[in-house]
Amino acid sequence: MRAEAAGLLAAALFAAACQPLPQVMERDKASALLALPESVGVRVGPVHGATPELEDRLRRDLEEALHRRGLPASRRAGNRLSYRVTGRVEPAAMADGAAPSGLVWELRDWDGRLAARFEQEVGGGGPEALAVLLEELADEVAGRLRAESPGEGDPVRLKISIAPISGAAPEATEPLLRALEAALASGGLDVVPPAAPSHLHVFGSVEAGPAHAGLRELRLGWSVVWSDGNEVGRVDQANAVPAEWLEGAWTSLADAAAEGAASGIADLVFKARMELRPTGGAAGRSRP
Repeated sequence: MRAEAAGLLAAALFAAACQPLPQVMERDKASALLALPESVGVRVGPVHGATPELEDRLRRDLEEALHRRGLPASRRAGNRLSYRVTGRVEPAAMADGAAPSGLVWELRDWDGRLAARFEQEVGGGGPEALAVLLEELADEVAGRLRAESPGEGDPVRLKISIAPISGAAPEATEPLLRALEAALASGGLDVVPPAAPSHLHVFGSVEAGPAHAGLRELRLGWSVVWSDGNEVGRVDQANAVPAEWLEGAWTSLADAAAEGAASGIADLVFKARMELRPTGGAAGRSRP
């Protein structure tokens, strides 16, 4: 029965992403001091507790210091894998309230995990002293990213989790879920448990039509979604199958259906990687 199901479904199930894949973009050539995967960068976020003038200067100078170390850094935006550095000013007891006595910085990775925390004491010296501290901070951030990056120039491997499939009983879809995990992993994708941090999530749904002449139309839908909720694309499958195949556990169709779905999902993961590539602009900057 399993071989018969595989033969029928392999011929009839189709998988189609909702949007065409973009062309592979050429990587910018940059004489970076720190080589990082091209999808990793740093977003320089707010500095809480600072006056607008001080905050603007701190963010601008930190961005420039990171650029001098070959890091793709931007005050405006990053991509979905960018690290984010934010600051907090501890004001001194001065009449104008503009001179900080200390700076506290946090570096967080793509899923919000705290990667590092830096505390700096501000002595006298005005802007010159702050400039020195920002250069030291840029060294710390560069060192941390170098330690956590997969390897110089290596692409980031996107982690993928698969949510429980909706629309049918768990005992029916569990074989399909396991088969899909195995098919994606055998294709070289990094599949992690649903509770683990992941860049991409796969949400599956099923719908079975009424029986007609011993057959039922089975529709499977798979949405690939970034961890921030934005959809990369969708894969749809449909076929008329013997009604008895949909009774109990779906062991007769799980492998064939998962193979077709995995092919379309892998295309969408490739598309997601392409979304992280730099697209023009200054070399060494992350995509706006």
